[in-house]
Amino acid sequence: MNIRHMVIGCMVVGVAVVGWVRLQLVHAPYDGLVIGIMQTASHPALDRARQGCIDELRRRCGGRVTCIEQNAEGAMATAQTIAQSFARNDRMHAVVTIGSLATQAMQQVEKHKPIVFCAVTDPATVGVGEHCHNVCGVSDALDVNGAVATMQQMCPSLHRIAMLYNPAEVNSVSLVTRMETALRAAGTLAIRVGVHNEAELPSALAIIMPEVDALWVPTDNTIANAMGLVGRLALKSQKPLFISDGLLVTHGVLAAIGGVDYEHNGRHAAEFIDALINHHRKPCELGGAATPSSSVIVEKATAQQLGITIPECLASRVTWKE
Repeated sequence: MNIRHMVIGCMVVGVAVVGWVRLQLVHAPYDGLVIGIMQTASHPALDRARQGCIDELRRRCGGRVTCIEQNAEGAMATAQTIAQSFARNDRMHAVVTIGSLATQAMQQVEKHKPIVFCAVTDPATVGVGEHCHNVCGVSDALDVNGAVATMQQMCPSLHRIAMLYNPAEVNSVSLVTRMETALRAAGTLAIRVGVHNEAELPSALAIIMPEVDALWVPTDNTIANAMGLVGRLALKSQKPLFISDGLLVTHGVLAAIGGVDYEHNGRHAAEFIDALINHHRKPCELGGAATPSSSVIVEKATAQQLGITIPECLASRVTWKE
């Protein structure tokens, strides 16, 4: 054998060894339960849901759980790629999807593994229904009737309210529609204000502010990322700003009403995983659940600047943010 043949032989063996090692890594067994976690995007509420889920899974399963975490960062194409990789992973026992986009992508390709969603406002709008025999989960749906009652108690002269949201976000549209119905039933006029990005906010708010008594924002990723700006503009116009996510209360926001505790939402999803895997329940038996909250988080300085006094009937529910 000449040197050339020896070199080629060594290269072939080397490639074979590397391939064998990679094959062993790919098929190496995980120790215990393997759960895929796909998150729609980076966002404080969704991050809390993810961490709550992981913490609860570890509490219930000890060291016998491996969580494979992926984040679509708001891109449907990325979510679809992650969903396909999770569906092909035959070592994965179940998948937790956090947010609507992740849930929609996952349930389109996975028809066998259990899928447990959380932080989804309206499961039906992302294709989750009776035909999805392997899907169940936890909604973050807002109690719109309760939210309207609370807003009216805080601001009795509330007759016209602007609903600020991104029309491209399915969850937001669903929640805005429900809130519109609840406001109409309570005798309050609801005005939709759709913006697709932060750059559109100043002009949209400048037009609508003189026409309304207050602003309301659903759980909307676009508005959430610009909450500081929205709060400043609302306070400058001396208009109460109500939001749905307690994590986003900042100066200029009067109150977060009925917002879900997203850490608890994620923990609830982990309880579903436990029921499915360890107690042999079926997704169709668990169905959907919600984790509503009656809490009201009030930004103290904003309330003072707006001259708003919290009525006695709400005092026991209010948490003040200094």
